[in-house]
Amino acid sequence: MEGPDESEVWRSARELAWAPPGWSLVKAPLTPGRIIPLERSLAGTPALRRYSAGGNVAWIASPEPPVMLDLPLSTLGLSGLVLFGPPGQPRLGARMGEVFARRVKDALDPSRRFVEV
Repeated sequence: MEGPDESEVWRSARELAWAPPGWSLVKAPLTPGRIIPLERSLAGTPALRRYSAGGNVAWIASPEPPVMLDLPLSTLGLSGLVLFGPPGQPRLGARMGEVFARRVKDALDPSRRFVEV
């Protein structure tokens, strides 16, 4: 593929144009070995998936609320970040580093004045 066709493919990928308007979009870091289990857990759903960075990032678009991906991601020990979708829970799945984050927050905000995330 060369010329305008190649440019269009890269533009579409860069702008996430493959995700239909109005759908939720979640970005989840993973390893290539977890792609097949993720595909199995999402089988039968209307979710569209793309993988990038050598299989180290999953992009999941869904017409359903992103919270529907919380259980499949948690089950696989994956975490996700909602990029597009209704307001609410921006992080999904496994919560990595929460103990460390809590210690940092306790040190920087001992009076609990800032919003909990």
